[in-house]
Amino acid sequence: MKLIGGFGSTFVRRVAASLLFLELNWDHEAASVFDNPDAVRKYNPLVRVPNVVLDDGEALLESYAILDALDEIAGDAKRLIPASGIERRNVMRLTAVDSGTIDKAVSGCGIGAPSHRKTGQVSSRCDSRLFDARRHRPRCLRRQRHDADRR
Repeated sequence: MKLIGGFGSTFVRRVAASLLFLELNWDHEAASVFDNPDAVRKYNPLVRVPNVVLDDGEALLESYAILDALDEIAGDAKRLIPASGIERRNVMRLTAVDSGTIDKAVSGCGIGAPSHRKTGQVSSRCDSRLFDARRHRPRCLRRQRHDADRR
């Protein structure tokens, strides 16, 4: 399999770390959405990274879906998150908040776009959005602990 995207992307690094942890064999193509969008577009019409191309040519898009597929490929003994139930939903909830926080930082604040310069107005809006996301994370953790205590 091949991981598409540069390690400047937190999402690409997230998939790469998972590939290493799961001890799967993979190659890397450091295609950039800024420098060479056509190299990314052939795998993902949204021109976003990461993408993973399986040995049979199937392209997996979006880090959360890629990680879900990698868990399936690695098998139950190595899976990163539970296969089902409340434990899986709790991990998925926390992951959604964390990756959403990263996504807000990247897209809402212009981090990563080489031509973007952060203005005071953009910076203030980004700080507010990221603060809101960080405040939500402890509620998710409390809910997870509460659910575990009920069992």
